[in-house]
Amino acid sequence: MKKERIKASILALLDEIVIIIAIFLILPFLGINLPLWLTILIIVILTILSLIVYKALYILEKEPLLSKENIIGKKGKALTEIDKEGIVLVENETWLASSIKGKIKKGKEIRVVKIEGNKLIIEED
Repeated sequence: MKKERIKASILALLDEIVIIIAIFLILPFLGINLPLWLTILIIVILTILSLIVYKALYILEKEPLLSKENIIGKKGKALTEIDKEGIVLVENETWLASSIKGKIKKGKEIRVVKIEGNKLIIEED
């Protein structure tokens, strides 16, 4: 996945370069002159957007700290009220969870019983 992130970053930079070329070469040729402050603002905004995309790709490529097999039996905390589905925190990672024994209130301790796809099946501890 690292190669894809590098490719995406290069493409984002190429996009900025094309826009900068358009601002400095093509627009003046067409008789459109942008003020310097607007040009700098556009470049800053594009740079910030590129950094956001880069960071998002980095976050998406990160693997969970716990493997699915190792999380069974771990204890955690309900971050939301869990009726049919909710969010839990197990080993500093948030997971979508479903209770096997009815409703679990927010803040209660939980234990992971099994995993179905990317959803934890839990019970109150």
